[in-house]
Amino acid sequence: MAPLDLDKYVEIARLCKYLPENDLKWLCDYVCDLLLEESNVQPVSTPVTVCEDIHGQFYDLCELFRTGGQVPDTNYIFMGDFVDRGYYSLETFTYLLALKAKWPDRITLLRGNHESRQITQVYGFYDECQTKYGNANAWRYCTKVFDMLTVAALIDEQILCVHGGLSPDIKTLDQIQTIERNQEIPHKGAFCDLVWSDPEDVDTWAISPRGAVLTLSTLNVNQENRTQETIENIVVSYTCIVSTILRIPSGSGRRKAFSTCASHFTFVVIGYGSCLFLFVKPKQTQAAEYNRVASLMVLVVNPFLNPFIFTLRNDKFIEAFRNVMKRCYQLLRD
Repeated sequence: MAPLDLDKYVEIARLCKYLPENDLKWLCDYVCDLLLEESNVQPVSTPVTVCEDIHGQFYDLCELFRTGGQVPDTNYIFMGDFVDRGYYSLETFTYLLALKAKWPDRITLLRGNHESRQITQVYGFYDECQTKYGNANAWRYCTKVFDMLTVAALIDEQILCVHGGLSPDIKTLDQIQTIERNQEIPHKGAFCDLVWSDPEDVDTWAISPRGAVLTLSTLNVNQENRTQETIENIVVSYTCIVSTILRIPSGSGRRKAFSTCASHFTFVVIGYGSCLFLFVKPKQTQAAEYNRVASLMVLVVNPFLNPFIFTLRNDKFIEAFRNVMKRCYQLLRD
């Protein structure tokens, strides 16, 4: 492998540009070697800033660095879901890879449920790589990195960070250490639960409305002694989004962040809303019909609407759309 110019890669990625294909391959291979040395539960020391889902929002990531401090001045944990939905998934992930390669001890990358071949083929990252590179090679290089991403981080041996939540199959941190993470995320089991499960106010465990294969976990870890180690807090994605946004000093930054959340919320409502059919069906004889409707919404309508929802957040698209509407209005007047 040719020697990497990491400073060059960081500067290119910082400008929201993606690397030449060969350079991206070298960068991905280099980061894979770094990740190979990390454990499934990566120890991290304070002070550290914990960040939620980025989802291809490159300029939100830049705003985060501007507000919270640049790497390596600030230590960061990113809790997965780097790609999909946003317009700049490739540039966002490339930027994070370049930072990881340059300062591996100052940035920790966890795996989310979107760091998956199956998910990225539906929610945009695969198509983005095809469009920008003209082939799927870049996607393959990045998914190789996905497989190597660590599962959890432990801050000062007290705060456990995972993308999703806990699992009924996990009772100790040592059990997380034994997970074989170098693979596509399975459809069930402890690995699946750690990246897919959601916190909910239930007594023990329940099936998630997202689908039959997903586990909905509780944050009440003491009730059934789910973990034997003393863990003061369990940091789960989606729990501190609003409070974090409100601390952004820039008004424009807050608007951008809320705009991103609104788009994501719209998308989630469509997916979760369709699952209500499974709980409000009045007659057992109608179960099959409702299940078909729910499946259609989740598997077809939701992915179909996804690019349209997030396209409406793109300034260039909005400007072009306004110009088209003005021309149509002028033609109608003439």
